Amino acid sequence: QNTQEGFFTIRSVFLLRGMMATCGVTSSMVEAWEEDARAVLRASGDRTVPSVIRSRSRRMLTRTWLSLQKSLNVGAGARLNTLEAYTAGSMDDASVGGGRAREDPRRMSSLW
Repeated sequence: QNTQEGFFTIRSVFLLRGMMATCGVTSSMVEAWEEDARAVLRASGDRTVPSVIRSRSRRMLTRTWLSLQKSLNVGAGARLNTLEAYTAGSMDDASVGGGRAREDPRRMSSLW
């Protein structure tokens, strides 16, 4: 159960992710906000803030593990492969974007 503030935070994050995907931006909001989030946690007196090296090495290990699962088509990697195949099939459909070119993701957005 989320609070009202939590709902709007999650909604904002999903909207930003959608806009980033539409615009073709491949940036990580986790990496962009990490420094600010750590500062707020430290200022609030939270002593459980993990070190930057530990967080980044854990993130790298997780990405490597997921990449291995995708290449072997097992576990979460298999689910991602299925999802990517489905979305690629949806994007190839002529009804998406009115049959416009697929190279520019901005052309399929109603924002432009």
